[in-house]
Amino acid sequence: MSLIGALITSLALLVSTPGVANADQFRNNQWVLGSIEREFIDFLSGANQYGQGGTSSIGEPTSGELWAGNSNEGRWQEFGFTNRIYWSPNVDPNKGRQIGGLIMNKWLNLPSRQYRTYVNGPYQYEKRSDERGRLGYPVTRESPASGGRYNNFQGGAITYKFGATSAYATWGNIRDQWAAQNYELGPLGFPSSDEYLCQDGTTSNDGYESYGASGQNFQNGQYLTSGRKPPTLGYSSVLFSKLTYQSSSQYTTAISQASTAWNALGSVQVTPYDPVNPTLTNVEISDANRPDVTWAGLYSNTDFGVDTIQMNTAKLGNASNQRNVMTHEMGHALGLAHNCKSQLMDPISNSSVFAPQFMDQAAYRQLWG
Repeated sequence: MSLIGALITSLALLVSTPGVANADQFRNNQWVLGSIEREFIDFLSGANQYGQGGTSSIGEPTSGELWAGNSNEGRWQEFGFTNRIYWSPNVDPNKGRQIGGLIMNKWLNLPSRQYRTYVNGPYQYEKRSDERGRLGYPVTRESPASGGRYNNFQGGAITYKFGATSAYATWGNIRDQWAAQNYELGPLGFPSSDEYLCQDGTTSNDGYESYGASGQNFQNGQYLTSGRKPPTLGYSSVLFSKLTYQSSSQYTTAISQASTAWNALGSVQVTPYDPVNPTLTNVEISDANRPDVTWAGLYSNTDFGVDTIQMNTAKLGNASNQRNVMTHEMGHALGLAHNCKSQLMDPISNSSVFAPQFMDQAAYRQLWG
């Protein structure tokens, strides 16, 4: 070997992942060295506990080692078949971890976001992608789940279901709840969205999100929220644990169904005014024909007098829509604010939701026990 060649080899070894390698390899015109080389060899042989191996699972190296981490404490290297191996001394000083495919794509592309920790508070910034973000370095290679695949990371996990076109990240309080229900083997199944924040029922797709409830959707249509307090209005029409209404509305079936849905929670009695045993009326329900507005139902709270719920005949559709809108407006009368998609108190009417969902119930319990 020439002096120049020896010097180049020496420099390459100086920046390689540490530790004594099985046998540093020169493949596809790239060196595979140290701790990254150990994971590469184990992955090829399928001899590692973290998941399946085999020559078809990972390709030849397509780059040399590159720096990783906020302070260049780690290394990574690109391999064929959309794979990388990352090494960090804080995960395993002797071995890297493979990441690839849908999971790697999600990990590298989780959007950063701005958020507030309280209403009108200062914006804070959170980076969520790659090893410098929310999840950190991979701590396992891609491994088999029941009907899918996953990688665990320092700050959570990324999982996908076979046949899906995207993987999804879980972390923090929501991941803890999912774990308590036995992950994908439990009633929730696989995640079907990333965690999102919502303010007044809306979510931001540009990475800039405000203070609000945090939620995530799962395969079986169920929904989890983080530990934030669910949104409430700060006022209601409830008096002495009763919500008594008088109605001149034509939507009598929807009103009865809405009352039944809220009474199932047990703490506040929703009941029609009874002239035989008269009590103070809290809410008057009536109809309006307002094609000039966007709302299908409207709850109004007054400082003095009786509060009102109006049902807009110009905007209401079939019986399912009427039931959803009436139950939603009655939720406002109980003190609940708008929250997130898939919930009853989503401000966008969803004719398939007829009863209080996870976040709706949490807000109700927060107010009424």
